[in-house]
Amino acid sequence: MQASAVPDASEGDRPPVSRSTARTVAIVAIVVCAGASVAAFVLRATASPDPSPATIVIIGDPTAEGVQQVREESEALIADGARFGQDQASTVIGLIAVLLACLGWMAVGALIVSKQPRNWAGWIFLAIGATLPLTKLFQVLAIIGARRDPGSIPLLGPIAYIGFYLIFPIALLPLLFLLYPDGHVPSRGWRWAVRGLLGGTSLAIVGYVLSPGPINSLITDGILYVNPTGIDGFGSVSSSLIRLGTIVALISSLSTVVAIRQRYRRSTGTLREQMRLLVLVAATAGATMLLGFVGTVVGALLGREDDPAFFLALFAFLVLTLLVGVPGA
Repeated sequence: MQASAVPDASEGDRPPVSRSTARTVAIVAIVVCAGASVAAFVLRATASPDPSPATIVIIGDPTAEGVQQVREESEALIADGARFGQDQASTVIGLIAVLLACLGWMAVGALIVSKQPRNWAGWIFLAIGATLPLTKLFQVLAIIGARRDPGSIPLLGPIAYIGFYLIFPIALLPLLFLLYPDGHVPSRGWRWAVRGLLGGTSLAIVGYVLSPGPINSLITDGILYVNPTGIDGFGSVSSSLIRLGTIVALISSLSTVVAIRQRYRRSTGTLREQMRLLVLVAATAGATMLLGFVGTVVGALLGREDDPAFFLALFAFLVLTLLVGVPGA
């Protein structure tokens, strides 16, 4: 098996950081994210009630491209009885469970980097685990500053903007299937999957950065925060970039399932036992993603709209499989 450019801590090379430094960085990251989770719930629970849950708040230029269309869609939801900024007990309980699972991801990452600082899988575990706690805190701050207590949160625009992009490290998750269990990709031939995943995700991010109109992450809370870096007239191009980047990243992600199965078939003894559960998780996640993709294509060919209940259940199953299965493995 050929080694990739991602070395393992067991190699003779001097690691970029010592084990103690890596352990300290990981512990600090866990403490910060745990604090962010607690702060998000405390702020949400103690904030003033939304004075106008049936109104839409626009931050930025209301005449920008795409704002009017999204506003009309949101107004249609209000007409159907939607109320923004309202907490639901089931949603809160589910979110607490997810946040605890994310901290579990970070604990796994801390364990890996404290033993093998050069193993990129550990740092990826930490980055993915940190996304939701930090994203949730930024989202709560944006909701309070825009709806609950306008003017109470300084730098509201940058908070909303950064909060949207904090979720993107989750795209690194399929890399874990390539790097497991020793921090190496299976062979140099699989470097294209790494480049495809990183390149596709980067391309999609560029599309979002340049996309005009409201930022997606706050629309469901009745906040239309107009993208400050969006360019009017660039909507179709940015949509194409996002679509192309997503397809490239999706293909690269699905290929990691093939990579880990190949590595599993070539493995023996202890290594084979180590990989057995993760191969099952990867195969289940890959089949779920493929089923969702096929369902979308078939629905489009038949001229039918997506079944929200079906895709919601599929997405929930995928999240549960990855959220619990990967760190468990």
